[in-house]
Amino acid sequence: MSSDAWWTAVQLLVMAPVLEEILWRAGLHETLLQRSRWPAARINLAVAFTFALAHGLRTPGSLWAWLTLLPAGYIGLLYQRRRQLLPCIVAHAAMNALWLGVTPSLP
Repeated sequence: MSSDAWWTAVQLLVMAPVLEEILWRAGLHETLLQRSRWPAARINLAVAFTFALAHGLRTPGSLWAWLTLLPAGYIGLLYQRRRQLLPCIVAHAAMNALWLGVTPSLP
Protein backbone atom coordinates (compact mmCIF):
# COMPACT_ATOMS: atom_id res chain seq x y z
CA MET A 1 0.00 0.00 0.00
CA SER A 2 1.45 3.35 -1.02
CA SER A 3 1.83 6.13 1.52
CA ASP A 4 -0.92 8.12 -0.25
CA ALA A 5 -3.31 5.17 -0.12
CA TRP A 6 -2.43 4.56 3.54
CA TRP A 7 -3.08 8.22 4.43
CA THR A 8 -6.39 8.19 2.54
CA ALA A 9 -7.43 5.05 4.43
CA VAL A 10 -6.54 6.66 7.78
CA GLN A 11 -8.51 9.77 6.88
CA LEU A 12 -11.60 7.87 5.71
CA LEU A 13 -11.61 5.06 8.27
CA VAL A 14 -10.46 6.88 11.42
CA MET A 15 -10.25 10.66 11.22
CA ALA A 16 -13.42 11.45 9.27
CA PRO A 17 -15.70 9.12 11.26
CA VAL A 18 -14.43 10.43 14.60
CA LEU A 19 -14.38 14.13 13.74
CA GLU A 20 -17.58 14.18 11.68
CA GLU A 21 -19.58 12.23 14.25
CA ILE A 22 -18.36 14.52 17.02
CA LEU A 23 -19.39 17.55 14.97
CA TRP A 24 -22.68 16.27 13.56
CA ARG A 25 -23.94 13.90 16.27
CA ALA A 26 -22.49 15.18 19.54
CA GLY A 27 -22.67 18.74 18.26
CA LEU A 28 -25.53 19.56 15.90
CA HIS A 29 -27.76 16.52 16.39
CA GLU A 30 -27.59 16.53 20.18
CA THR A 31 -28.08 20.29 20.36
CA LEU A 32 -31.19 20.10 18.17
CA LEU A 33 -32.57 17.17 20.17
CA GLN A 34 -32.17 19.14 23.40
CA ARG A 35 -33.24 22.59 22.21
CA SER A 36 -35.56 22.19 19.26
CA ARG A 37 -39.28 21.60 19.30
CA TRP A 38 -38.99 19.69 16.03
CA PRO A 39 -39.89 16.02 16.00
CA ALA A 40 -36.88 13.68 16.11
CA ALA A 41 -37.46 12.54 12.52
CA ARG A 42 -37.24 16.12 11.24
CA ILE A 43 -34.09 16.73 13.27
CA ASN A 44 -32.51 13.60 11.81
CA LEU A 45 -33.40 14.69 8.28
CA ALA A 46 -32.00 18.19 8.87
CA VAL A 47 -28.73 16.85 10.28
CA ALA A 48 -28.38 14.28 7.47
CA PHE A 49 -29.01 17.03 4.93
CA THR A 50 -26.34 19.30 6.43
CA PHE A 51 -23.93 16.37 6.36
CA ALA A 52 -24.65 15.71 2.68
CA LEU A 53 -24.50 19.44 1.94
CA ALA A 54 -21.03 19.68 3.50
CA HIS A 55 -19.87 16.77 1.34
CA GLY A 56 -21.55 18.30 -1.71
CA LEU A 57 -19.80 21.63 -1.14
CA ARG A 58 -16.48 19.86 -0.73
CA THR A 59 -16.87 18.01 -4.04
CA PRO A 60 -19.31 20.02 -6.20
CA GLY A 61 -21.14 18.03 -8.83
CA SER A 62 -20.40 14.69 -7.14
CA LEU A 63 -23.38 12.39 -6.88
CA TRP A 64 -21.39 10.33 -4.35
CA ALA A 65 -21.23 13.33 -2.03
CA TRP A 66 -25.00 13.73 -2.05
CA LEU A 67 -25.54 10.02 -1.57
CA THR A 68 -24.09 10.46 1.92
CA LEU A 69 -27.60 11.61 2.84
CA LEU A 70 -28.72 7.98 3.08
CA PRO A 71 -26.08 6.64 5.48
CA ALA A 72 -26.19 9.91 7.43
CA GLY A 73 -29.90 9.31 7.99
CA TYR A 74 -29.23 5.77 9.15
CA ILE A 75 -26.47 6.89 11.53
CA GLY A 76 -28.80 9.62 12.80
CA LEU A 77 -31.43 7.00 13.67
CA LEU A 78 -28.75 4.99 15.44
CA TYR A 79 -27.75 8.07 17.43
CA GLN A 80 -31.33 8.94 18.35
CA ARG A 81 -31.95 5.42 19.65
CA ARG A 82 -28.76 5.02 21.68
CA ARG A 83 -27.46 8.60 22.20
CA GLN A 84 -23.93 7.15 22.09
CA LEU A 85 -21.17 8.30 19.77
CA LEU A 86 -19.10 5.12 19.47
CA PRO A 87 -21.70 3.06 17.55
CA CYS A 88 -22.07 6.00 15.14
CA ILE A 89 -18.31 6.23 14.62
CA VAL A 90 -18.11 2.48 13.96
CA ALA A 91 -21.04 2.61 11.50
CA HIS A 92 -19.51 5.64 9.75
CA ALA A 93 -16.13 3.88 9.43
CA ALA A 94 -17.85 0.74 8.10
CA MET A 95 -19.74 2.74 5.50
CA ASN A 96 -16.56 4.52 4.45
CA ALA A 97 -14.83 1.12 4.14
CA LEU A 98 -17.70 -0.08 1.95
CA TRP A 99 -17.43 3.09 -0.12
CA LEU A 100 -13.69 2.51 -0.57
CA GLY A 101 -14.42 -1.01 -1.78
CA VAL A 102 -17.08 0.11 -4.25
CA THR A 103 -15.26 3.18 -5.57
CA PRO A 104 -11.54 2.51 -5.16
CA SER A 105 -10.52 4.97 -7.87
CA LEU A 106 -12.61 7.91 -6.67
CA PRO A 107 -11.34 10.53 -4.20
